[in-house]
Amino acid sequence: MKNKYIILLAALFTFTLSHAQKGVIINSGAKIELNDGATLVIGDDLGLINNSSESVFNGEVIFSGTALQEIGGSEIISFNILEIDNNNGVFLAVDSRIADELILTSGVLDLDEYNLTLSDASSISGTFSSDNMISVDGNGRLIREISGNDYFLLPIG
Repeated sequence: MKNKYIILLAALFTFTLSHAQKGVIINSGAKIELNDGATLVIGDDLGLINNSSESVFNGEVIFSGTALQEIGGSEIISFNILEIDNNNGVFLAVDSRIADELILTSGVLDLDEYNLTLSDASSISGTFSSDNMISVDGNGRLIREISGNDYFLLPIG
């Protein structure tokens, strides 16, 4: 059984929540640790702003907002599992990495000017379309690490 954490409860213990800046803010020196098997759901119009090199996201992070959401901050964010479930989309404002799986349930993940690196063990799932893909129309790059003679389909547009 997966554990689901409500942002407002977790915010009291490990990071600050700032509606003025529209996001879950992890300040420098603070730490959030999402263990394997745990799920963090970020809804509404909130983003995830990581300014800490101490943060660990080994569980699943789901962006299920009702407005455009941001993944940003001053430190690279490494996700084990990242799910995009927001018809209005999610955009990167910091380089990010996915170790295990990117799930495109609903909405576009816009790389903008930032890079998204997929490990050689990662996968991308979802029903891909012009409304459900990775957008690389800025200077950001989608980077896939490849082992040996392997190949990989990238759902970009």
